[in-house]
Amino acid sequence: MSAKDQRLELAHFLRKNRERVTPKDVGLPTGSRRRTPGLRREEVAILAGLSPTWYTYLEQARDIAPSPAALERVATVLRLSSYERQYLRRLSERSRQSSHASEGNDQTENQWTRIVESLNPVPAYVTTCLCDIISWNEAADEWYSDFSELAKERRNIVLWMLTSPVSRKCFVDWETEARELVARFRTAAVGWYGDPRLTELIENLNESSPHFRRWWEEHHVLGPNTRSSKMRNTRTEIIDMTIIDLYIGHPNGEKIVIHVPATHTG
Repeated sequence: MSAKDQRLELAHFLRKNRERVTPKDVGLPTGSRRRTPGLRREEVAILAGLSPTWYTYLEQARDIAPSPAALERVATVLRLSSYERQYLRRLSERSRQSSHASEGNDQTENQWTRIVESLNPVPAYVTTCLCDIISWNEAADEWYSDFSELAKERRNIVLWMLTSPVSRKCFVDWETEARELVARFRTAAVGWYGDPRLTELIENLNESSPHFRRWWEEHHVLGPNTRSSKMRNTRTEIIDMTIIDLYIGHPNGEKIVIHVPATHTG
C-alpha cells in the first residue's frame, strides 16, 4: 500500500463517518440552512480540540502525520466503535506490508486441508487475508458450492457471495451477510492497496456487482467475529448456524471459518 493510497483511505473513512454524525448527536444546533450531510469539517475539528486547517488537510489526504491522541479525539467526535478506532489507527500507520497478499505454498495449503477435513461434517473453509479460498471440506461443498469447479482466480468468498446466484439461495438473509462480508473485506484490505490481487478483486467486484460498489463507497468496517446466520443447504433445509472466524498466527493473515449447526428451523 503506497503512502498516498493509505492517506486517501484514511481521508475517505473520516469523511464518510463525519457525514453519518448529525449536529444533534454532538449537541449542536441543527439549523435550517445546512447543506452538508452530517457535521462540517470545522465542527469536527473544534469539538476534537484541533485546528480546522489541520483537520481539513487530513480529509484532503495531505502528507501529515496525525498523532494517536489527535486521532482518538477525532474518533470520539465521530462516535466510532472500538473496532472502528482500531481500523483508524491501522490506517494512520506507515505501511509495513510488502509481500503479495495472494502468495502461499503447497505445504501450508496441505496443512489447512488436513485441518478442515478433520472437521467434517462441520462445514469449514480457509481463506487468505484477501478472502481467497485455499482449502475447504466436503461439508462446505454441501452448504456453499463445489469451489473446485471455479477457476482459481474466482475462488474468493467475497466474489462468490456478490456474484454467484447460489449464494442468495444459501443465505436466508443474503443482504445482511453480504454487506457484513464486504465490511470485513474492507478491513482486511488495509496495508494491501497496490497489491495485484487486491486490485484485481476490487476491479472485478466493481464491474460485476452494484451492491459491492454501493457498500464499498459507504466504507463500513467489521472485524472477525462470531455470528449467527440462517443457512439453506443443497437439500433446502434451513439451519441456524454459528459462524466462527479464527486466525492462526498473524491476526490479519490466513483465517479458518467454521460453521457450527444448531437446530432445524423449518
